[in-house]
Amino acid sequence: MKTIKQAADSVDVPVSTARQWVTDFGHIGVFSDTATPEKGKTRLFTDDDLIILWTIKVFRAERRSTDEITAALEDGERFFPQDETESEEGATDAPGDDEKPGETALMIREITSTYEGLIKDLTDQLIDAEKRAA
Repeated sequence: MKTIKQAADSVDVPVSTARQWVTDFGHIGVFSDTATPEKGKTRLFTDDDLIILWTIKVFRAERRSTDEITAALEDGERFFPQDETESEEGATDAPGDDEKPGETALMIREITSTYEGLIKDLTDQLIDAEKRAA
């Protein structure tokens, strides 16, 4: 189990963002009871909770709305982060019950591609804005 700081660090988001995501999506029952404890108790995240945080991060990067993310999470959509135990083909050791490791590697490549595309688009927009400002 991980503290909120460790969980946020694991998915590379600020603690405040991880906390907000638990608030935004905790009501649909995707997080464990330890990630959504009673007031005054320590928030602890399981590996499944980390997968939910990672999935939300991917959906936010895709600029999906809270309602769209809620529906996707309720439908069981999940993304698995790359871990340090990946094989030579790039497949992680965290496939879902009905997935093969190669499918997980494909999802990771798709996620990476999405981030690269977003970064390129944002960089191009920034360059254009700087040119207009100059």
